[in-house]
Amino acid sequence: FVGKVVFFYSDTAKPMKVANYVNGKKEGAATGFYETGNKEWETTWKNGLKDGEHKEYFGDESLKSSIPYVAGKRQGAGKVWYPASPATNNERVLAKEMTFGNDKLNGVYKTFYPHGGPMQIATFKDGKMDGEAKKYHENGREAEIATFTDGNNKPVSFQAFDENGNPTKSMGPTPVATLPKGRTMIWESPQKLQFY
Repeated sequence: FVGKVVFFYSDTAKPMKVANYVNGKKEGAATGFYETGNKEWETTWKNGLKDGEHKEYFGDESLKSSIPYVAGKRQGAGKVWYPASPATNNERVLAKEMTFGNDKLNGVYKTFYPHGGPMQIATFKDGKMDGEAKKYHENGREAEIATFTDGNNKPVSFQAFDENGNPTKSMGPTPVATLPKGRTMIWESPQKLQFY
């Protein structure tokens, strides 16, 4: 099959997505739309695989995320934004910044509070935490510091601090029984951290 294909919303008959095909495979630009007609996402395909920037948009068509793809795999620097809201002073604020290699998190991964301050900073290698990882209180002070080695998602050391910077917990190897009350893990799994 060769040509443009348009999918429509069944209740309004407005376009839902538009894609091009060559020899039965997606090729070139493809765009998705909200039922309002505003753009929801856009991506580029090459020989049936995503290749280029995959962008998603909020309902007002402001950029929600941008993730690069090469031959169907995430590769390079990706970003995710908060929508403009009172929590962000009605501005679009960066929510996440990450680097992918071979479709896995590789390199620095950062998350931010809606006010723009740091929330989490960690380094990944082949989709697993590697080295020091930090979480921050909203006031910018360090909340937790953990160290990860050998591709193991269990930290070899862990420290926790209150909002004034006072130590509240410190330990070497971290069995679940010694985590702060109510916690079952230091950080979310890498799968939860990967937004896309």
